[in-house]
Amino acid sequence: IKARDLRSNHALMLRLKAEFEQDFPEYHFEIKRGEAAEPGKQIVTNELAARLLLAFDLDEPYSSHQIYKLFDDKYADIFGRPEVSAARVVFLLKVYEQIKERIHEIGHDQMAGYALTNFFVLNVLRHVMEMSDRAYALVRDRGRMSDPKEREAVLAKVPDVLGELLVDLKYEIGEKGDNLDYKSDLKSPEEVRKLRNSLVSSYEKEMKKGKATKFD
Repeated sequence: IKARDLRSNHALMLRLKAEFEQDFPEYHFEIKRGEAAEPGKQIVTNELAARLLLAFDLDEPYSSHQIYKLFDDKYADIFGRPEVSAARVVFLLKVYEQIKERIHEIGHDQMAGYALTNFFVLNVLRHVMEMSDRAYALVRDRGRMSDPKEREAVLAKVPDVLGELLVDLKYEIGEKGDNLDYKSDLKSPEEVRKLRNSLVSSYEKEMKKGKATKFD
């Protein structure tokens, strides 16, 4: 039996599922493999939710491929925090979907097709959000995440900020040339930190010049 199935009757999973049913009926929050979902509902697995929260909230995009950890030693860290809500998962899902749709803009098909690349970019976006008061309040204050106007205001800025970050990431990839080992780098906490810091630093410089899109 998969670890995620063993957690399907856990209080944290049941609370999230109830929140989805009440606040986001257009989604089916799947907490056990093979659950029947109503026709027309978008399925969100608790596995994807865990990966999004791990990359965005816990700053560990490099662990997002280790599925066995999500419902084992990382389970309480990921789901057992008061700020974790259906609204938060849906917000992260919408950001993630935009990343997946545009990740090809980095100009490297193999890296664009590598799952960890999406979670890395999601993590970078988190750090960029923290440079703007409104987005910072949204991701830090669990009360704000329940306000659809706040979520939508920040989500509306994602396309422009994401486009700018993907241009910078394309440049970083080009700079590495034949030395690029994206599979190894994206699994390394140290390499992830270095690349993220470079992207965030470039964004900050452009923001101070008034050339980068702000979340505010």
